[in-house]
Amino acid sequence: MILYTINGSGSDAVKSLANYCNIKLTERPRSEHRSALEAINPAATVPTLDSGDWVTTETAAILRYLAKQHNPDLLGTGDETQVRVDEIIGFLSTGMYSHYIQFFRPEKFVSSEAQFADVKSLGLQNLAQCLDLLEKKVDSSDFLAGDQLSIADFYAMVLLKWQSKIQPLNAEYPKLLAYWNSIQQQPWFIG
Repeated sequence: MILYTINGSGSDAVKSLANYCNIKLTERPRSEHRSALEAINPAATVPTLDSGDWVTTETAAILRYLAKQHNPDLLGTGDETQVRVDEIIGFLSTGMYSHYIQFFRPEKFVSSEAQFADVKSLGLQNLAQCLDLLEKKVDSSDFLAGDQLSIADFYAMVLLKWQSKIQPLNAEYPKLLAYWNSIQQQPWFIG
């Protein structure tokens, strides 16, 4: 399987899961393999996974696919946990992700550079609301969706690394901070 990547992107979640499950992936940085990537994914977004049978884009979809094939427990064991994993993945991929893009890539939201500071400021406000919600979702365990590792933890790893670049978590988010500290100690963590 071939994974088209950019370091520091959702690609890191896929690489971490692959490391955890001992899945062999051939990594191809987009910067060096853009033509090949565009041939299978005209948008050239990363991560993109070419499994040999089909092409999958979007971090959450790739994580689900690899977990289903190699370690279904990462999708949650039991209906309640599976729904919780899907709920958190949905929140991370649609709620939080867009606000990080708002902060890091304001040009995707407005064309005038004079408005970039306002877009970034709004992104920070939106992220604060998301962190408040995520703080409420974290329970006393080391994982987001219960008492075992799930694909939600791999996805959260990337977003919380981005958060660390903006404003590291602090005592305002005690459960989320404890969770983040725990995740950073995992052998599959990509720093």
